[in-house]
Amino acid sequence: MEPIYKGAWVEPKATDWVLGAESAIPFEKRVDAWSHYLPTHERQRNDLFDSNMCVTYAGLNSLETQIVYLMSNDLLPTTAADFLRDNGYLDENNRPNFNEAFCAKQNGTTIQGNHLGAFWDSVRKTGVIPQSRWVDIKSAQKWEDLMVEIPQELLDLGKEFLKHFDIAYEWTLLGTPNANVMAKEVQHAPLHIAAPVCSPWNVDTVIGLCPDQRLAHATLIYGAVSPEFFMDLDHYSPYEKKLAWNYHLPYAIKGIIRVRIVAPTEKPPAHVFTQHLKIFQISPEVRHLQLALKYLGFFKYPIATGYYGENTRLAVRAFQYKYQLDTPTNLALVNGMYVGPKTRAKLNELMA
Repeated sequence: MEPIYKGAWVEPKATDWVLGAESAIPFEKRVDAWSHYLPTHERQRNDLFDSNMCVTYAGLNSLETQIVYLMSNDLLPTTAADFLRDNGYLDENNRPNFNEAFCAKQNGTTIQGNHLGAFWDSVRKTGVIPQSRWVDIKSAQKWEDLMVEIPQELLDLGKEFLKHFDIAYEWTLLGTPNANVMAKEVQHAPLHIAAPVCSPWNVDTVIGLCPDQRLAHATLIYGAVSPEFFMDLDHYSPYEKKLAWNYHLPYAIKGIIRVRIVAPTEKPPAHVFTQHLKIFQISPEVRHLQLALKYLGFFKYPIATGYYGENTRLAVRAFQYKYQLDTPTNLALVNGMYVGPKTRAKLNELMA
């Protein structure tokens, strides 16, 4: 049974976004669980030493999982897909695989580990590079081998990555466990957690509560079966395990990676809107609505998903208010949740 070394803690900043407070990451359900999109399994130690980079491993697993989702659902623009392929970001399983040593060096990881926010605050500024382009745990003889200076060429590649992708994060839990909140939010993105390590840990299902409740390890929650267990992706075998529903999980970050899309210079293909649309609807017609609103400057989400979620509602509401498509009272009642005859008529007029 291999030991689990301490390597994770939390140091929230006053400027961090927090769920339920000021944030630019509105909830939008994407999956029931991320099981089909998990990246290639990786171990955070070799036969000589433990990297204590669990915070970085778990954070990168979140980014990798979300990119697999985008790839699998044809949500990556050709330019972004070509960038990943041409620069070696995809591994032998055709899944994105990012280098932990690169990010750990950038985010200030020490032999004792690091805190969750440091990973997200750093990666959104410095980007990521392919696993194969730099040193990793498999080849390192000692911990210091992972902390050598990074060539400028690779630093530039990390910044190039950020020309195609935007990264943001918010605290989902900030000191108080809430299984129901986690079960909901994990449908939007995997959750990066810092938690105590209950013994036995290297088993398929970890149950019970730790006696001291101290934070020690960072992993990734990628699904929930309420009210039974959470699905957890780790860097120690078994890599995919279950944490009991009442497992002490007081801290979690939801990191989001979004595709950057250059605004079109020409109108999208002409489309005549004839259907009534409403919140939570999924259809090709919703995607046409998103494309039209994006062209007109109202839809801010980088991808036209075809799902009428919070981002679409906000765009519709702004559009309806700008063109005064009803009385203020009625617009407040509709609140962007419906696209009716007046909104369709104005869209058709502007997009003709």
